[in-house]
Amino acid sequence: MNGVLSPTCLQGVVGNVCSPNGLLAQSLGSAYAGSSDSFNSANNYLLQRGFTLHSGIVNDGRLSVQDAMTSANGLRTFANTGDGSRATSAALNLCYGTPFDPCLYQPTDSGPFDPRCITQTAMGMGYNGAGALLQNTDYWKQFNTWADLVQAMTWWKQVADKGPAYAGTAADQTTAIQNVYGLSVKYPKQGCNNFGVLMYRYFFPTWDATLFPPQGPQTHFLGRYIFKNGFPNQGSTTQDMTPAGGYLTEGQRMVADFYPTTGGTYQFLIACDDYVRLQVNGQVLAEVGCCSVPTPSQTVQMVADQPYEMIVDLWNGGGPWSFTIAMSVGGNAWAPIPLQQLSMVQDRRLPTIELAFNKMPVGTTGQIADTDNVFQNFQLVNSSIGTLNGKQCMLVTGPGSGVFNMANYIQGVRLRGMKSLTMMVQISSLTPSSSGLTPSIVGFYNLPDTNITAYPRKGLGPQPFNYIQRPNDFIITANGSTIYPWGIQNPTVGSSGFGAASLPYPLGQWFHYAFVWNDDFAGYTAYLNGVSGNQAPLTPYDVQLIMEQIRIGCDVHPEGQSWTGGIAWFRAFDYQLSKELVQMDMNDGWDSLV
Repeated sequence: MNGVLSPTCLQGVVGNVCSPNGLLAQSLGSAYAGSSDSFNSANNYLLQRGFTLHSGIVNDGRLSVQDAMTSANGLRTFANTGDGSRATSAALNLCYGTPFDPCLYQPTDSGPFDPRCITQTAMGMGYNGAGALLQNTDYWKQFNTWADLVQAMTWWKQVADKGPAYAGTAADQTTAIQNVYGLSVKYPKQGCNNFGVLMYRYFFPTWDATLFPPQGPQTHFLGRYIFKNGFPNQGSTTQDMTPAGGYLTEGQRMVADFYPTTGGTYQFLIACDDYVRLQVNGQVLAEVGCCSVPTPSQTVQMVADQPYEMIVDLWNGGGPWSFTIAMSVGGNAWAPIPLQQLSMVQDRRLPTIELAFNKMPVGTTGQIADTDNVFQNFQLVNSSIGTLNGKQCMLVTGPGSGVFNMANYIQGVRLRGMKSLTMMVQISSLTPSSSGLTPSIVGFYNLPDTNITAYPRKGLGPQPFNYIQRPNDFIITANGSTIYPWGIQNPTVGSSGFGAASLPYPLGQWFHYAFVWNDDFAGYTAYLNGVSGNQAPLTPYDVQLIMEQIRIGCDVHPEGQSWTGGIAWFRAFDYQLSKELVQMDMNDGWDSLV
């Protein structure tokens, strides 16, 4: 009619020339052939070989009966060439109905590949049609062979399902879930206890704003704790909120992620009897200097369900302390911050102190920070980040080479705030003193002139570690074949020590060492390369003992002992590591916590 053949008419013509069972005839009838996905998938192979069916059969019926017969005869001739190619197999399927799977690519087949086959294969693997990589198939054009394409398709699916346990990072898994399933990800709040506030406690002998800047406290670190019920709202009390010991002058840095349930204008109200400061996402919103006067913060716009890092810095100058905090949403009445809207900023199982030298840029030197900025005063001295025996690390080149805690103030640490110590280390060479004294690999100690209850000392260079004069210490040391801890626990008994339990280590090779205190600090277990090597008793250190000097590397020893090599990481944890977690640390596996 009007020079246009109907699909039904074309079906009869094509069926007489080829076969009514052929895919071409089957694709005609109610519509033209081009409306059939099956026809288009097979026809793509013909087009790649330069064979074209008349557009009237495919699209619109604008052809004569003779043209239709000529085109169908051409298809039959092409199908009968017998060359065994996928194009002739497709022609046999179109003309006679001979079985043919247009998506049965061989691994070495070259693209471009039919998007319908890509979608079919992906959905056979479990992809969702809403996945980003099926919504925009241009991504797959970069792959030269079918094997390359399927490998990439499998990788995205495995990363979406298994995350870093298979490959990639948590960020890669988020992208993969969007690519494979078309879903946006909202991760649950981290931590073995979802709700709570991490509090870092510091010893403050006196108030000085320079010791308590917004970037972090500068004085001795006492330990990390959790407020499980959220930020404290505490009137005047002398109660010790944490088990660090009876420190009356102290600083507390409380950190949490705050998740607004509704968007809008937020304001916070804080009060403290000495000093308190509130930061949100790095912006100081309020400071209170005295006398428990409730002070409103600046207002801040917040978006629902987005995390906002809240940091509260509090200083107590002795005697009773108090602290209160409240919030107002959209100008409404002040109310406590609900616990359910607070989350710890990091998994509680992660290290309290981490110096991840293997993740710092090669060539780094000078002042550095630990992962969570617990310390502000670490400094690489006569050392830099480099590579040793295939591993990125802090290079230790001899006496006075390593990380010392003296970039500004000498910021020490309460030894009993750390229940486990781990490190990945290579000792390339080791030189004892003429009397057989061994160097420290890791050291915490005090010198005769140390007074940790006084103002933190400033501007001092490396002070030599003196085996004879130090009043108390804890070190991990080594001789030419074994590594072991050593220490003086009691300042009044300068000769008492421990550390006879030794583990053999491979000189000139990387190895992992872990030291774990027992429950009452009256003994320990040591591990080498994830295997428990020995247990030993010792006299517990005093609960309030702060070690002013921190040395990770080769200290300056007047007696002459030294070592060279490297340290890939050093970590301190405020809980006992199990054997499984020691092995996780050995494999640098903390990113895979679930």
